[in-house]
Amino acid sequence: MPNATGKDKSKMAIYLCFVQHILYSLYPTGKAAIVVPTGFITASTGIAYKIRERIVEEGWLRGVVSMPS
Repeated sequence: MPNATGKDKSKMAIYLCFVQHILYSLYPTGKAAIVVPTGFITASTGIAYKIRERIVEEGWLRGVVSMPS
């Protein structure tokens, strides 16, 4: 997961902190369901993108459900 420093932490959305906490807290065989804003799924830069990239690369993602607004 990315290490946010100084300015980045103050700009970091609170849900990103929760996502990181959940991922770090899980046992290796643990499971979690996380509800995030659509912007997390579509981010192409920044902390959200780095977190999403790691989730996909590690094979932790099992599915995405998008709800209409």
